[in-house]
Amino acid sequence: MANLLIARNLSKAYPSNELFDGVSFTVEDDERVGLIGPNGSGKTTLLKVIGGLIEPDDGTLDRKRGLRAVYLDQNDQFAEGATPLSVVRDALDDGHDSGMDSTTRASITLTKLGFDDFDRLVSTLSGGWRKRLSIARALAQDPELLLLDEPTNHLD
Repeated sequence: MANLLIARNLSKAYPSNELFDGVSFTVEDDERVGLIGPNGSGKTTLLKVIGGLIEPDDGTLDRKRGLRAVYLDQNDQFAEGATPLSVVRDALDDGHDSGMDSTTRASITLTKLGFDDFDRLVSTLSGGWRKRLSIARALAQDPELLLLDEPTNHLD
């Protein structure tokens, strides 16, 4: 099994709060890892460090060269006037060589997650359907490492 990433002695603190110190771990290909802890313990911050969205204060994070990592935030963000089809289609990697156009690939992803109205405005979707759409957008990017921050929040 190949290592996707190796974390060594990661630390992160804010002026009033040390979130984690000396955290080390390895994530291997095809491995599933859960991160459990109380609110405010640094789970989201650690996921953002792993995803490359923020830097640790100390330590090293070695990633597999060309690693496709996607971070799914616990709060969704969609453009004004977006539809499920436009959200997923926009997330697709244009260099993907599947023999299908982006609309077909987006439609397949949405169907697999239970969507049947691809042209409905995202702003009219319930919290649960918006979460599903966030997951569809993440999966459409074909990540090797998918970082889900509280993925069951708002699921119907």
